Amino acid sequence: LLDIIFEHEDEMVPENFKLGTEEDDDFEPSPETLLSLRKLELLSAEAAKLKQMKVLNCIPQDRLVRLLNILDRHIRDSVRLPLNPEPETLEEELYTYQKKALARMQVSAEAAIASFHILTSPDMPKAVYLEDVIERTVMFIKFHLTDGVYPAYDPVYADPKGKDDGQSVKSKRKKSVMPTNKLLVSVYNRIVD
Repeated sequence: LLDIIFEHEDEMVPENFKLGTEEDDDFEPSPETLLSLRKLELLSAEAAKLKQMKVLNCIPQDRLVRLLNILDRHIRDSVRLPLNPEPETLEEELYTYQKKALARMQVSAEAAIASFHILTSPDMPKAVYLEDVIERTVMFIKFHLTDGVYPAYDPVYADPKGKDDGQSVKSKRKKSVMPTNKLLVSVYNRIVD
């Protein structure tokens, strides 16, 4: 599986990478350079198996670092991707945007899970602990919990820019309904993992 991922990476033409600086959190990779959700799910499952067997540290360090850098690019893809872009957006456009955004968030969540399976394996070499990967994963989780998950489950968080419409916190919570967006629930479940 690693060979397939590295082959995919090698086939990508450098101009397909919209390069940003390492500190650039607005970095957005080209969709062609990203792996499919299915491949990332397989990678995550394999990493979990190898972690369970305590043999992940037997993979050469340079291959693990390269893999983590690839996963970092996938996490970066939706670190600050808002679920609700603008209040003026038409409902049909909003639905299409949210569907695409949630799909990108799923890919990023799966990449974060795979990277943390690697990082939390026993006896890993110190060079594998890439600070950028850890920081971006924390940023991804924090942003999407506060921007998407909390507002979906609790209407108190759904107030745009803290506007108060005169309702109390209790009355807002009584009127709330559970989220019906299965993709959002799926992203939340992956974040919990």
